[in-house]
Amino acid sequence: MDWPRIGRSEFVVVHTRGLVSESTQFDPASDPLRVMRSRWLLCLVLAVVGLCAGIAASSLHETETTAEARLAVGSQSLDAYRVAGYAVASEALAANYARFVQDSSSSTDVLEDVLGESVFALTSVTASPIPDSNVIRVEVTGTSPEAVTAAAGAVADNLVAQAIADEAPSANNLLVAHQQLAAKVAAQQEDVNELKARVGTATAPGDVADARRLLTQASARLASLQLRTSVAGLKYQQLETRPAGVETDLRVIQPAAITGDDRRRTIELYGGTGLLLGLALGLIVANLLGPKRQRRRSGRVAGRGETPAPGDRPAGDRAKDRTSARTASRVGGS
Repeated sequence: MDWPRIGRSEFVVVHTRGLVSESTQFDPASDPLRVMRSRWLLCLVLAVVGLCAGIAASSLHETETTAEARLAVGSQSLDAYRVAGYAVASEALAANYARFVQDSSSSTDVLEDVLGESVFALTSVTASPIPDSNVIRVEVTGTSPEAVTAAAGAVADNLVAQAIADEAPSANNLLVAHQQLAAKVAAQQEDVNELKARVGTATAPGDVADARRLLTQASARLASLQLRTSVAGLKYQQLETRPAGVETDLRVIQPAAITGDDRRRTIELYGGTGLLLGLALGLIVANLLGPKRQRRRSGRVAGRGETPAPGDRPAGDRAKDRTSARTASRVGGS
C-alpha cells in the first residue's frame, strides 16, 4: 500500500495539532480547587460564618454534668491484705455491690424521695468497680448540677445502708442474743419438766391426753430455742476467731462531687461541623461564580469584533498556543 507523501510543513502542522489535541483534554482553569483558591476570601468568609453559626447552635444543646462518688469495700489497712485471698474477695464483693446498684429498684425509689420532680433532670445512673481495686465508682449524669450531685450522694448512702442491713451483727450483739436465748431455754425446760410430772400424776383419761398434748407443744418450743441458741453461739465463735484487721464493711471514701461536663465537646462538635459546611458552601459558590465570569469577559470581546488580548484569552487557549510553539520549535530544529 502506498502511503501519501506530505511535505515538511504539512507534517509539522499535523503533528502539532495532534499534540495540542492530546495535551488540552484537561482544562486547568476548570479545576474546582484552583477556582476555590482564586476566591479564597469568599471561602474564608463563609468558613468563618459557618464556624460562628455552629458555635451559636451549640448553645441550644443542654449541657450534661457528671457527678461522682466513691466507696470502698473492706479495710484499707495493711493487716487486712496479709490475709490470703482478701484482696481478691474484696474486689469480687465490690463488683457485686456495683451490680446491685444497676439491677436494684431501691436506687430509683431513693432518688424519687430525695429529688422529687428534679429526678427527671437525670440522664443516667451507673456504678462500676475500678479495676484491680476494691473501690466502687458511682456516676450520675444529668442537666442539673445540683440534682446530679445530690443523686450521686443519695445512691452512695443508700448502698451503704443496704450493706449495713445485710451485714452480720457484731460479736457483742450476738453474745447478748445468746444469753437471752439461753434464759428462754432454761425457762422452757422447766415448763417441760412440769408437764412431764403432770402426765405422770394424771389419772383421768381426759387429763392425761391434755397433759401429753401440752407436753408435745412445750417440747417443740424447747427444741426451737435450743437450735437458735446453738446458731447464735456458732456465729459468735466465728466472729471471735476471725483474724484481726479483716473487715467487710462498705463506706464512702469520696463524697459526691462534679467531675466535668460535655460543654467543650459540644462546642467542638458543632463548631467543626459548621466550619466544614462553610468550606463546602464556599467551594460550591466559588465554582458557580468562576466559569460565569470567564464566559462574560470572552463574550464582550467577541461582540466588539476585537482580538482578545493575551490576558483576556482563556487559560486553555493560552496553554494550547504555548504547546504549539514548543512543538514547532522542536520539529524545526530537527
